[in-house]
Amino acid sequence: MLLTIKKRLEGGCLILKVAGGGGEHDGQLYFKMIRLWIEPGTTRVILDLDGVSHVTSGALNEIAAACRHVASAGCQLVLACAREKVRRMFVLDELDKAVAVADSVEAALAGRRLSGRGQALPGPDGFGR
Repeated sequence: MLLTIKKRLEGGCLILKVAGGGGEHDGQLYFKMIRLWIEPGTTRVILDLDGVSHVTSGALNEIAAACRHVASAGCQLVLACAREKVRRMFVLDELDKAVAVADSVEAALAGRRLSGRGQALPGPDGFGR
């Protein structure tokens, strides 16, 4: 299935909605799009993975690299995903310890994260939850 990535900006957050994919080069596209689309003033990059049915190990590695790149730009990477199968991949790879994971884009925008996983997200007021 063809990978598509749509972007939108909302309140200083870059939201990338990902659908399809599953190929070995998908992770490289995630990282490339994040690097290209980060703009000055962006505080958070939300990678919306609800349209993805599975994530390859290569994509996990690229998401980890994207997390480091986003942090160096003064932003935070948040993975938004309600699909248990996809979230489980982040837990198994222990990527959830480095990257904040929320169950939806709305939760990521509000600063809510899944209990016990990832870094605390600053809320709308700038403080952790």
